[in-house]
Amino acid sequence: MITEKVARFASKTSYQDLPDQVVDKVKMCLLDWLGCVLAAVDEPVAVITRKLVHEWGGSGQSRVAGLSEKIPAPHAALVHGVMAHTIEFDDIYKDALYHPGAPVIAAAFAVADYLGAPGRELVRAIALGYEISNRLGAAVNPSHYRFWHTTGTVGTFGAAVAAGVLLNLGFSQMVECLGLAGTQAAGLWQAGGTMGKPLHAGKAAMNGVLAALLVREGYGGPQQIIEGEKGFAAATAGSFNSTLFDDMGKEYTIMDVTHKYYPSCGHTHAAIDAALGIVNAHRVRPEEIKQIKVETYRAALEVAGNPSPSTPYEAKFSLPYCIAAAVVYGEPTLADFTESKLAEPEIRRLMDNTFLSVDEEIQAAFPGKRGARVVIGTDRGAFSHFVSCRRGDPENQLTWSEIKHKFHALAGPCLKPENTATVMGLVLEIDRFSDVSRLAGQIFGLER
Repeated sequence: MITEKVARFASKTSYQDLPDQVVDKVKMCLLDWLGCVLAAVDEPVAVITRKLVHEWGGSGQSRVAGLSEKIPAPHAALVHGVMAHTIEFDDIYKDALYHPGAPVIAAAFAVADYLGAPGRELVRAIALGYEISNRLGAAVNPSHYRFWHTTGTVGTFGAAVAAGVLLNLGFSQMVECLGLAGTQAAGLWQAGGTMGKPLHAGKAAMNGVLAALLVREGYGGPQQIIEGEKGFAAATAGSFNSTLFDDMGKEYTIMDVTHKYYPSCGHTHAAIDAALGIVNAHRVRPEEIKQIKVETYRAALEVAGNPSPSTPYEAKFSLPYCIAAAVVYGEPTLADFTESKLAEPEIRRLMDNTFLSVDEEIQAAFPGKRGARVVIGTDRGAFSHFVSCRRGDPENQLTWSEIKHKFHALAGPCLKPENTATVMGLVLEIDRFSDVSRLAGQIFGLER
């Protein structure tokens, strides 16, 4: 039984069982997640969500960025889950078509803060939340992704595991915790490109915490929620690869997590890399470009094929805009997703002359590889460049130096410059902390 195998692994694996490289990768994921949270502090979805949970009130258990007082742990998970997924800069496990950090770390951090858990337990919770949800996402995909946003669905399981680990749920409790998580799992692609998408991550985090807390109080949950006749896999996937759970504890999937290099939908990144490759190699100027052709995999067109985005957020899901921005401004940053840049005549001209298509060879390699070929036509001739994997993917991972640079750039709206190094130091020493609530107080106490 897959659900029981997963529950046993989650409840029995200790911090000491985690390889050193996994602990180091958890710290990288935590710092990357925190940067995404802090950068989103003034985004409309963050402001709205914080306002709502503040009005709800409740016992002070966990801190969130942008609020001075503590709020209930499930609400903190909701807020941070939304914030982490808002700017489209959070990590990816590509085999699962999934952003694990947003829901898993949001849940883990909220519960660890509430409990005053040791830093090592937070590390363990994150590692196991990633491990189980990454494998589940890969097992139900790619068919699941047709209608279901994996970050909302599978993320609920990952959040529940992380919360359950911190609450020291035993084997049978973890089975029920997974059951309650699975029956709440949701997130439809109809919400893609709207404020509904980050809500998926927030609700996954919140519902995972709720499942774990309910079970701790004696609330029962369904059995065999993953593999059951009317369970998660049967309801949401055309096929289910149960063999992906066979080597849990031997290989850790968190080691293959992608850290984004650009603040846009991950399906745009290979094409951005390819376009920049042409511009840099051939010194192509925007004004000489007559046409841009993009050949990639089908999901990229379905999720990020918006030909004419009307808002900066929609632009993050637009291959034509992201490529135009890369050609005109260079490597895309958060500053390139604004109303004024979206309205630039040269950007609009390039977008209007960008054409997207599916390449069958690139499609056949998906989701293991997220490639793209870009052909830029000019008066000097046509220039082509193919990228088989994105910058930040396991085959081309970001270094610690690049992750720290990214954090510095993201934390600016929320932290004073002199405090970014302080926060990085705290995260890098997370396994030495005896009480995560003190860490949370230090981090969010440094906000502007």
